[in-house]
Amino acid sequence: MNGFAIAIDGPAGAGKSSVARAVARTLNATYLDTGAMYRAVGLYMMKSGVPLDMPALIAAHADDAHVDVRYENGVQHIDLNGEDVSDAIRENAVSAAASAVSAVPRVRELMVARQREIAAKTDVVMRGHGWPRHRHARAARRAAQDLPDREGRGARAEALSRAEGARRKGRL
Repeated sequence: MNGFAIAIDGPAGAGKSSVARAVARTLNATYLDTGAMYRAVGLYMMKSGVPLDMPALIAAHADDAHVDVRYENGVQHIDLNGEDVSDAIRENAVSAAASAVSAVPRVRELMVARQREIAAKTDVVMRGHGWPRHRHARAARRAAQDLPDREGRGARAEALSRAEGARRKGRL
C-alpha cells in the first residue's frame, strides 16, 4: 500500500460522504465514492436483464461488470465496461439496484478488490461499503463517529483535527 486507506462507515444519513470528502481534502488524499462503484454494478445488472431478486444470478454475472474509477479535474468518473456512466448511476432506479447487488458476497469481493487496487496507487479516503475494517480505518472512524449527534462545523473540525493528529502520530 502506498500510504493509507481510510474507510468511513456509519448509519444512513450520518454524513459519511461529507466527512470522507473533508478528511480527504485535509489529508491531501483522493476521495473514493465506493457507492458509485456498486451503483455501476447495479446498472450493469439492470441493462443485462439480471433479476435483482436473484443473488445467485447476480453473482454469476458480477465478473462481467468491469468498473473503473478515474478522475478529471478532481472529479470522480465511473466507467462501466469502458463507458462513462457517472450520470446514469445517479438515477433513482439504480439506487435500488445498488442495494440489491451490494448484498451479494461476490459483488462485494470484486468491489473491495478494485478499491484495494486503487488504494495501492494513492492515499484514499472512502465511505465504507463493506471494506474490511483495519488499522488504517480506526482513527478516522473514531474521529467521525460522534458527528451524527452533534451539529455545526465545530464537530466536523474536531473530527478532522483528530484524524490529522492520528496521521501525524503514525496511526493512519
